[in-house]
Amino acid sequence: MIGKHVGYYFGSKLFAAVLNLLSMALFVRLAGQDVYGGYIVAMAWAAIAYSMSLQWMRFAFFASYRENMSAAQISTYLRILAAGIALVAVICATIAYAGWSSPDMALAVFVVVAGLAAYDAFHEIARTRLQARTVAIGVVIRSLLILIFGVVALKAYGTPLSLAISFGAAHWGGALALGLGAANLQRAPWSPEAARRLWRSGRPLIPAFAVDSFGLQFDRLILAHNEGYADVGPYGAVSDFIRQLLIVGSEAISGAYMALARADAVNDRQESARLILGQAFRAYVMLTAFAASFVMFFGDDVLTLMFGAGIAEAVHPILLLIVLSNAIMVFRAYYFAQILFVDNGSRLMLLANTSHAVVTGVLSLTLIPHYGAAGAAFSLMMGHLVALLHYVWSWRGLYVMKLPYADSAVIALAALAVFAAMKALEAVTGGGILVDLVNLLAFGLTAIVTAWRYRILSINEAGRFVSNYFARRREGSLP
Repeated sequence: MIGKHVGYYFGSKLFAAVLNLLSMALFVRLAGQDVYGGYIVAMAWAAIAYSMSLQWMRFAFFASYRENMSAAQISTYLRILAAGIALVAVICATIAYAGWSSPDMALAVFVVVAGLAAYDAFHEIARTRLQARTVAIGVVIRSLLILIFGVVALKAYGTPLSLAISFGAAHWGGALALGLGAANLQRAPWSPEAARRLWRSGRPLIPAFAVDSFGLQFDRLILAHNEGYADVGPYGAVSDFIRQLLIVGSEAISGAYMALARADAVNDRQESARLILGQAFRAYVMLTAFAASFVMFFGDDVLTLMFGAGIAEAVHPILLLIVLSNAIMVFRAYYFAQILFVDNGSRLMLLANTSHAVVTGVLSLTLIPHYGAAGAAFSLMMGHLVALLHYVWSWRGLYVMKLPYADSAVIALAALAVFAAMKALEAVTGGGILVDLVNLLAFGLTAIVTAWRYRILSINEAGRFVSNYFARRREGSLP
């Protein structure tokens, strides 16, 4: 089952990531640094609004879901979500009417929040019910629509808010595709018990997400306030690019392993859950280590190709900070925060998110006025690090911390070794296209061998499938 889940999740996420990266590159080039910086600020406000209003529902559903009352929980969840979206619409309209925001900004925030809420709801329903194929379809459709709608918005209007609205609309399209898998369950009657379970699981999450949203977006808002959209554009574009590289693997790992680990944990199969969590941890270590190695070696060339030489040069001094910040974020958000829903710990999330927000906020206010984007990158990295250390200390001694540290160290050393080898070859030869190709081949082979050795993302199962296929071809049993 894990191999099947990994195949669907990783394949769809990888394809979607390629589309998302293409979208990002096109948007930056079509919009320019100022317009794209304005889009990042609009999305930051939308993210804060979403985190303060509706984001908790998807995680509360995941934590409270039980197979024996599936239909009632899903239909009740969707009814509550619809009421929440309507309330957000009223609040956005009121804010615009009172003059606290422009009508265009209020509309953009509402469309993004509603789109994210609908997409996340149906994505979580399908993921929790282990419908990997449905999730894969929704993920791909959403990414296609982000690209299409975004290009149309920039060509037709060329404004930051039009691009944000297109992003929200694309999520509605993805939600419709995902919703087909739960169409037969949405007509189930309202269940007060399901509503109470959702509220009990979600109530501690509301302040946790509200606090965390400021920690995640504060650096961008303060940077925009102090330096303007032109500085936010390069910093936000590169940060989002690296985050997207890591998220594609992180979501595949989370979708494949965490739902299965939770199913074992809630049925008191702790040892089985621990083994699955251990494999997820190995996968996260490999993802972050090899991604960091790749970006630090090939980053300047890739960023120049993606966004142009100007942006690549602007972020070069802070590239390591951005990479480290996002690597820490992976473990914080995709391992430890996911464990919370395996072994209930909503209060712990609130404390960790509060520490993240406080550290990021204080450092942003202190450093950004003097150091600009470098201060923003360092502030966010330290916020993630403090929250991660809080999780590690709180979970010490429990089964979820009995992880394959020795294997993980070897995986990290493999990534460091191939990085050192590539730098050495470049220093000896002086570089060039041929040397880059050799280095890329060495990097790929090292990653494949490491993944095969530690069964990362079921690559060994995929390899056996391919070898068996060609063996059958040679035997003549396949056309």
